[in-house]
Amino acid sequence: MLFPFLKRWQFLLQANQFSLYRESHCHYQITVHPDIPLNEQIMDLVGKIPVNLPWQNSIEFILDIPYVQYALIPWQAGLLTPTEHCQYAAMLIETQHNMPADATKITFFDHRYGENAFAAAMASDLFVTLKNIASNARLRFQGCSTPFTHVLNNANKKLPENIILACIGKDISSYAIRYQQCWHSVLSLHMPEAEAAEQIKIISQLAGVPELPWEQVGFL
Repeated sequence: MLFPFLKRWQFLLQANQFSLYRESHCHYQITVHPDIPLNEQIMDLVGKIPVNLPWQNSIEFILDIPYVQYALIPWQAGLLTPTEHCQYAAMLIETQHNMPADATKITFFDHRYGENAFAAAMASDLFVTLKNIASNARLRFQGCSTPFTHVLNNANKKLPENIILACIGKDISSYAIRYQQCWHSVLSLHMPEAEAAEQIKIISQLAGVPELPWEQVGFL
């Protein structure tokens, strides 16, 4: 095994709480305080990682709403390069989520020729902040991801023709709908009182699709 003593931590950023995990076990958790700078709260929690040899630990940041925003990016035949697709996606996300296009980092979960794409966006300065926090703590930076990142990577591009992927949160839940082999809709809604199955029914009605098979996406 390469780097057998390397311990990998996951830092989960959610709207009202931050959590620090290792091997799917939550070791530390704090409630987010709006009057304390975000970077200070993240650094305090990262500082709880036991000190080992420099760079022996690694860290991955997993972002939930509102630190990441999701979007459906319709296919545009006139866009020829990855840069052009990212610029187009950034403009759409700026319109939908009020995130400045020139200060946004775009990731495509699933982007195929001639089809709509499923994308995520985070503020570029947040990405830099998280990378610097990891570096200052002498942790290997494993990047930023979302719950959808992991499930789609594991799918190996063999996605069902029809499915709703649901990331159920305490405050806001996010849904990505594939219908007839294409990404159909991407939504994030506040429905804390509704059970997961009820949420799926509501989302199906809002998106105008029949009730499809669904899979709950976990944060880890």
